[in-house]
Amino acid sequence: MQEAVAFYSWGCKIVGLLHIPDDYTSRQRCPAIVMSHGMANDRDESGQHTFLAKKLEETGYVVLRFDFRGCGLSGAPRGRMLIGTEWPQDLRNAITYVSSRPEVDPERIGAVGSSWGGGVTAYTAACDKRIKAAVSLAGPASGERWLRHQWVAQHGEDGWRQFLADVAIDRERRIQGEPSKMVRLIGGFIPVEPDQIPFYDEFLAAHPIMVSDVPLEVADDVLFFWPEEMASRIAPTPIRFIHGTADPVVDPQEAKLFYERSGEPKDLCLIKEGIHQLLSPEDSGEEKANEAADLVLEWFEKYLSWEEI
Repeated sequence: MQEAVAFYSWGCKIVGLLHIPDDYTSRQRCPAIVMSHGMANDRDESGQHTFLAKKLEETGYVVLRFDFRGCGLSGAPRGRMLIGTEWPQDLRNAITYVSSRPEVDPERIGAVGSSWGGGVTAYTAACDKRIKAAVSLAGPASGERWLRHQWVAQHGEDGWRQFLADVAIDRERRIQGEPSKMVRLIGGFIPVEPDQIPFYDEFLAAHPIMVSDVPLEVADDVLFFWPEEMASRIAPTPIRFIHGTADPVVDPQEAKLFYERSGEPKDLCLIKEGIHQLLSPEDSGEEKANEAADLVLEWFEKYLSWEEI
């Protein structure tokens, strides 16, 4: 069963979908999982989170999928995705919302995120101990290192320095009351080979719910977001890092650095030849998508359970 829901986070309306197991009875207090999507995406995570949510719901979990501000159907200017400053608050308020539901045991709440949703999940697990178990899938550990890797790979050190200069100019514009400069998500913010831009433009046009243009203040926010600096504070919350070894978007080294800086209990799972879209049967294949989903379920089954009242 799915229910359209909404709540507020720092004055911004956040919308989502709540999954409730079909066999739920009022005598149950179910564990709940809050899912965080990645940059420019929405609660579906291009089908990945619908795939995982269905498995979690069938296993007996209440699941909340929501759109971060600036994405999907939630409030705030579209594309203004302040991942380091505002998204952790959206996740914390999502936890508050799901904790208030009568179907949910507030002492059994887990969090899982993909891509930058994974980075936000790890960061928030360090700050908010209402999260009793966490999973980060393909999550960056450092915003600055992630962006630098992308820009240097495509445009060299000179291109990276020019991008930083553009961000600095935009920062000065904003303190004078001017709006942040809008750039294309693909090409202007995340660099790719020039001959790949038409492919991504076509993909974004076919998925209008996804963000295609972003203000440069998003880059300014990402540059100063270092979830790995909080990794040592995640413990004693159990966290599992899952990453594909062939991920072209977020280097698998990010998961290794996250893992090394985290305390026990922790786990690192590298999926051989796995790509960024680990939970997508269409992109990763049924076998790898199920492998990633099973790793998520296994972790939550180990640390969360439901009970009757």
